[in-house]
Amino acid sequence: MESGLNAYAPLCWIGSAQDWREVLRRFAGLAEQEGFARDGFGDALIQREEEFPTGLPMQVPVAIPHAYPEYVLHPGVGVALLDPPVSFREMGGEEDQWLTVRLVVLMLVTDETAHTDDLSVLIQMFRDPQWYTAFSQATRPQELADCFQSLFEKSQAKLANQS
Repeated sequence: MESGLNAYAPLCWIGSAQDWREVLRRFAGLAEQEGFARDGFGDALIQREEEFPTGLPMQVPVAIPHAYPEYVLHPGVGVALLDPPVSFREMGGEEDQWLTVRLVVLMLVTDETAHTDDLSVLIQMFRDPQWYTAFSQATRPQELADCFQSLFEKSQAKLANQS
């Protein structure tokens, strides 16, 4: 199972945000600044999140936002470790179903359907009860990117072995 998703330290950050919109705007600013996305990415990211919420009700809830591929120039991943956590609407939930999220994984996808395998790997990764412990030890963006990459590759291999 091949993936174009690699975590890039310039797209990773540790910190706080007022709400989910600020999280997405910060990601968008980094993605545009680093040449991963074109102008308008932030608005598209927010619009997509409003239409299709991305909060996942895992043991430790996460959010996996992404925008429409026409705004993405290069595939990749950004990761945010939030303190304090931020509320994201639950994927497939009702309007009033919110999750308190400490980790957000921004998927930069260039093909609307190709990312489904990557989503399966991410869900596999977040089913491991130890994933949050690994992420929470990161103190710098590079450590966050390295942690993501390591756990993603392990989960990818595990899924491949199950096939």
